[in-house]
Amino acid sequence: MGILGRIFGQSARKNFFPPPPADAPPQPEGYWNIIVDENGERVTDRPAAATDFIARRPVEYIDGGTEPAFKKDPRQNETQNAQAMVDYEIRSSKNREHLQKAVFLLSQTDDGVRLLQKAKEMKFTLVFDSESCAEMNAVGLCDYANKKIPLAEGRSAAEVALTLKHELQHMEDISRGMAYDLSDTPRNAILVNRALEGNARVSEAVAAAEAMMGSPHGPARQFRTAALFNCMWNKNPEIAKEADAAMPDAAAGKWTQFAAKVLPAYFRETATLAYYDNNYYKYIDKFVPDVSNSIQQAKDGDYQHRAAHQRRVEQTKSNANTLFTHDRWTPEKLASLLTIRGLPYMQDMGKKGFSLASDAAVALTEKAPALFEKLKKNIQAVLPESDKPAQLDLPVAKVEKPAVPAANPYARHASKLEPETEFAVIRLPNRVDGSKLTNGMRSHESTTQLFGDIMKNMNTGGTQTDRINYSVGQYLHHNRGVANVRGLVGNLLQAGLIAPLGAFPEEYTFDLCKRVMLSVREHNGRPADVSPHELKLLDHWQQMKDKGLDPMWIDAPNKQASWVARPTHHKDVYAEMLLSALKDNRAATQTLATAQSRPAAGAK
Repeated sequence: MGILGRIFGQSARKNFFPPPPADAPPQPEGYWNIIVDENGERVTDRPAAATDFIARRPVEYIDGGTEPAFKKDPRQNETQNAQAMVDYEIRSSKNREHLQKAVFLLSQTDDGVRLLQKAKEMKFTLVFDSESCAEMNAVGLCDYANKKIPLAEGRSAAEVALTLKHELQHMEDISRGMAYDLSDTPRNAILVNRALEGNARVSEAVAAAEAMMGSPHGPARQFRTAALFNCMWNKNPEIAKEADAAMPDAAAGKWTQFAAKVLPAYFRETATLAYYDNNYYKYIDKFVPDVSNSIQQAKDGDYQHRAAHQRRVEQTKSNANTLFTHDRWTPEKLASLLTIRGLPYMQDMGKKGFSLASDAAVALTEKAPALFEKLKKNIQAVLPESDKPAQLDLPVAKVEKPAVPAANPYARHASKLEPETEFAVIRLPNRVDGSKLTNGMRSHESTTQLFGDIMKNMNTGGTQTDRINYSVGQYLHHNRGVANVRGLVGNLLQAGLIAPLGAFPEEYTFDLCKRVMLSVREHNGRPADVSPHELKLLDHWQQMKDKGLDPMWIDAPNKQASWVARPTHHKDVYAEMLLSALKDNRAATQTLATAQSRPAAGAK
């Protein structure tokens, strides 16, 4: 057995993942200079440990935010507009974090770095736009004309990373001219579309493999994860199974052979192929619809409507005349353009017994022939002597029994990237990073220590909300910061403080309320004057409300026991206004974040 056999024999998966143990904390090395834990989160609450990893800094990208942006509705009152704005800003902040994490994950792969850099060079914007994605029943799109990659909301960072890699591959392939239009023959159009989509799936497989193996140019202790591979296994099991079998090629740097083995699996993803067959039908039907009724009305209708029907018939006839006049996408032409990691690989396809020149490459899925029969009739209605309908006679794939799902060999690592955490009503500051102060301490470490000392030395009594309220007040007093309440509370939030509304002094609730309400009143397309950490705080209060808790006092017993909440204390009207800016329930707002789950589509 040769060296590859010894490496990739029975212990192949053990060599891919998890990363090897270490005797000491990782050290910065070249581009790898960020310390992260096993979930890819930056280590901020403790010194680096031997269990940590070293990661590359994320590639810079153009962030387009979340669309459509919040727009003040003159039909709604101020409270309703405040609710809509706060909800939008919270969603937008969460999307930004997901995109940052997704870009971080792709930045740990060589091909991800290459495509992200290309996207920035080509001035592509990455944006969350669930409405556009829902219209296409997609989780991601490549809007090449507008240089934009829209992504759907409500998915994990690993899912967003795979979708983004898919669409970035479309960006590169379309930049080489790969697309189809009305003039392409049906065989050509279906062939180039399947090549584009299949190549994007291969690109996802490359990202999953690279994320698990790490870069050959990186340190041994570089961050690696099976999260992308697990995500791919759940979404495209046929692709994942072939990618797993081809991992030895990937590990040996034989990426063209890896791609040649993975691509044929795309042609077994029946549901995905059916989706695109249906899309092609709708594309042609839009330009050459059924005008049989208009033909009849143009003959028999009254004069007033006859002209309109005739114009519709003539336009459809003109469109039909442009159909199927080009036969440009030969398998050889595709082989010269289609690449993975910048390398052509389709010359290796024959080695797996699959060829883009075969009928299997364009065989229609089960329901497509019936749809194409409708297209034939539409064309024949306006071009009765044409042979164009015959070009829609494509081979039909055999209906096969679904394959028995294979067990995911990396399932035990599935939850490592984003572990489920129990909802905590209160979280104290717990960060030790930040910029260095004059005394040598880190800024967040200083805040964490000071706040902890105040809580430790205060008199007991009252509820936990009361004790935090007192500690926040003492922290402000210690820093003589009543005049800078926003900045000092911001320090606490950056250091990790999360608590109910009643834990914060009225000076701060007044300041936060004023900024939220002014953002609504004076909104002119700018984001709200609220920091990302404050948005997390607002989201925390919203989650408390969604869980049936009191965002102000936690619950009735806590409110009754609280000395801050005593009736002798005057009512905090600003806190009440902030509470009114929270939605009663989030069900309606979640509809945008639940676009139907299916493989990402590339808009042509």
